[in-house]
Amino acid sequence: MEEGMMILGVDGGSTKTLAIVFDEISESIIGVGVSGPSNFTNAPRETSTANISDAVKKACSEAGVDVRSIDTKVFGLAGIGDSKEATELGKDIVRSIVGDAQVVSDGLGAYKFANLNEDGVIFAPGTGSVGFIKNGGDPQRFGGWGWFIGDEASASWMAKQAILLAEREYDGIADTGFKEMVTRYFGMDLYEAVYAISKERIAKRVVAALAPHVSAIARAGNVYAMSIFEESSSYIAELLKAKSRILGGSGRYSVLGGTMLSGDFYRQMIRRKSSVDVSIYYGYQVAIGDVLIGLERKNSIDRYLRDRMIGQLNSSLKNKQEDIKKFLFLDSVPES
Repeated sequence: MEEGMMILGVDGGSTKTLAIVFDEISESIIGVGVSGPSNFTNAPRETSTANISDAVKKACSEAGVDVRSIDTKVFGLAGIGDSKEATELGKDIVRSIVGDAQVVSDGLGAYKFANLNEDGVIFAPGTGSVGFIKNGGDPQRFGGWGWFIGDEASASWMAKQAILLAEREYDGIADTGFKEMVTRYFGMDLYEAVYAISKERIAKRVVAALAPHVSAIARAGNVYAMSIFEESSSYIAELLKAKSRILGGSGRYSVLGGTMLSGDFYRQMIRRKSSVDVSIYYGYQVAIGDVLIGLERKNSIDRYLRDRMIGQLNSSLKNKQEDIKKFLFLDSVPES
């Protein structure tokens, strides 16, 4: 492999870390690595460092390259931009693993992936939620208030709604069908689970991983579960409408994140309620945006290349069943 003709793109968040090695000559993804959470703002530095390092090693091993031979490295990490202290910590973690690299917010990688260089909006409801709007300049962040009060429409927000509905059933207010699901998921009495969450003895990513169970019972016809998705989709539609007024109705609007895997019923809700055309993507694909940031230094980028890379990433992940179940909470990889 010709030295200097490869790009390492890494996307790290509260649930997973995904690394891609991209060969510029063949315009192909030649290595993919998946590991655990690397959001250093809500996980120990040692955990974040280990998971980023593991994802990078897996991707480079599959590609058959030494990370030191890759001259373009772009890391999009959750926590970058939260504060000066958080940004410096994230950069220091990356330096300790690969040396010099470009380190940006995971939201900027998400924007590049979804909208490339077009003006517009992205909203990313994954474990948490955050958005970016671009109106002639650099993308500007909105949202990302954290799961205690904010992060509306995210997996952690959906999980909190589920726990609230379980509490209502526990208290005899309504037969929601959530109490057994929630207690079975956490493996403990509801009071014990709520107490453990309040004391941060149960990690945010574990709480957020309750969301797929909510989508499962919504698909099965539980009206309370469906109401969570109705509220979430209405929020997303209102958000996009508000941002479209800033953009004068023009621009590209994208929603991407793990919650988009909830089912076609949810994606249809969002599109039906939105006053703008909405493109929808999945959160695990965001590392492609970090590759595009690196590629753009030397070459032009376009949607056709991006879409080919989506297909290549999906093909690679289909051979990693254990990793996608453990880190992406997927039983199978979507076709697009």
